[in-house]
Amino acid sequence: MSDRPSSSNSSSKSGANSRVSVGLSIAASIAIAVGATTAWVTSQQQDSVVTPEPTPSASVAPPSPTAAESPAGEASPPAAPQAVEQSLMVYWLKDTGRSLELTPLSTKVYAPDRSEDILMAALAQLFSQPPVQDVGNAVPLDTKVLSVAVKEDGVYVDVSEGFLAGGGSASMMGRLGQLIFTATTLNPNAPVWISVAGEPLTLLGGEGIEVMQPMTRQQFSENFNM
Repeated sequence: MSDRPSSSNSSSKSGANSRVSVGLSIAASIAIAVGATTAWVTSQQQDSVVTPEPTPSASVAPPSPTAAESPAGEASPPAAPQAVEQSLMVYWLKDTGRSLELTPLSTKVYAPDRSEDILMAALAQLFSQPPVQDVGNAVPLDTKVLSVAVKEDGVYVDVSEGFLAGGGSASMMGRLGQLIFTATTLNPNAPVWISVAGEPLTLLGGEGIEVMQPMTRQQFSENFNM
């Protein structure tokens, strides 16, 4: 009995087993390679994904007010007018020995170039000491000019209650004349409305000298003899 057929069968089985092992090894290598490739691709995709950062919301600050703007859009008040030198007549009293006479003296004052301001300055000079010794003043020195208004119907002068203090009838008439003539230094024909602390002046002095409202220079000269 020959041994050759038996060797042939063993070799066939051994070759088959070898081919199976090689096939399994190749398959395993392919699977490992595919798995590795898949993992690399997945890793690259994850790395390439960029998460967008949140965009900060824009905030607009309210405009700050400028120095030129005033609250509630109001316009800035106008600048005060500049004072300039003015020359005008202020009226004093001169004693002639027989009567009192109204005597004008040229006086320089500093005031804005407005009628009211000029007359306020003139009356302020009147309610002070006379500038020279040969004239006097019948207006009490504590008298204050409270307001002056120049209107179409005349000059309105409001003085303090010091205007009524002390003196006889000659003194009262003298101060009234001084006030009327000085208040009309810009317009000699203007009528003058006189009030004391806001009240119209109708009677002056203890003797009750009647004061016409308004009164002009001519009316004063016709009705009062000092």
